[in-house]
Amino acid sequence: EAFADVSNKIPNTRKPLGLAFMNVDSQPSFSTAVMARVLRHPCFDVVMCTVIFLNTIVFAFEAQYRGLMLEGLLGFKGASPRSEETYWQGAEDAFDTLELFFGVIYTIEVVFKVCVLGRQFCLDAWNWIDTAIVASWLISKVMGQAMVVNSQVLRLFRMFRLMRLLKLVRRIQQFDHLFMMTTAIRGSFGILAWTSAVLFLVHMLLALLVQQSLFYFYFGADGVTMEDKNQIFEYFGTFTRSLLTFFELTLANFAVPTRIMVEKVNEWCMIFCILHKLTVGFAVVGVINGVLMQETFKVAQADDLVMLRTRQKAVATHVDKMRQFFEEADTSKDGR
Repeated sequence: EAFADVSNKIPNTRKPLGLAFMNVDSQPSFSTAVMARVLRHPCFDVVMCTVIFLNTIVFAFEAQYRGLMLEGLLGFKGASPRSEETYWQGAEDAFDTLELFFGVIYTIEVVFKVCVLGRQFCLDAWNWIDTAIVASWLISKVMGQAMVVNSQVLRLFRMFRLMRLLKLVRRIQQFDHLFMMTTAIRGSFGILAWTSAVLFLVHMLLALLVQQSLFYFYFGADGVTMEDKNQIFEYFGTFTRSLLTFFELTLANFAVPTRIMVEKVNEWCMIFCILHKLTVGFAVVGVINGVLMQETFKVAQADDLVMLRTRQKAVATHVDKMRQFFEEADTSKDGR
């Protein structure tokens, strides 16, 4: 009766299928009530995310298998061609069976949601993504090799369904650490945009300076061999190459470009490369990392749900410590 009262208060256009055509005198079926309750429970999304994760593992094994087979076909590092009969025997059939198994589960999930949610099914973007993935899988099974898009690419999009797990972090307390990380990542987007702009601007100016200097004073010189010019051109010949090299100097292995400049251009280039690493690669990047972390955690700690759960954990810890204290103080073991 309570469920019927609630369903009668829901507008007809927003009721799930099975409830949308109910009137005041009608009673909801037991199956409809159970299906709606199952769909709303967080465990439903947890189970589906677990299925998607298992599918991802299977897909990783299949990718490894296909890569090893391709290694033999290419003769990579002297590898000999392999056949299914002698290498991972029965792997193709196992992968096809597992693909059918997971595809059926995803199809059942979409049909189940349509039956329960009705028109509300179209209001969630995740439902559209799930429907597109299931539809692409069904089309691939019907059309087979006639599909224009590779079925492996379509299957890869299923892995993005794991992002649905982010919806649960606010509802399940055991996901507090994951919720903290996702909140911090969202809070870092603003400061990340500005730091990226500053780094790109600095490296763009340095790349133009070095590329133009080499263009006029090195590539046009007569006493330099073509082999040396080609090696320098590989790192600084164009603006894009020079820009990539400076990002490598700052964030990656700076020794290789530095050694090329010292050996092929001039030893005095060592001073410029070392100063760049100490200033931009060490000091500037260190300051940017510090500011980024500080602002990120500041945004995460200002979240209302994070503060509430932090307070709840502090209270629970205090209660547990006081309980242990009184248990130790109760030498008579009579609870007084």
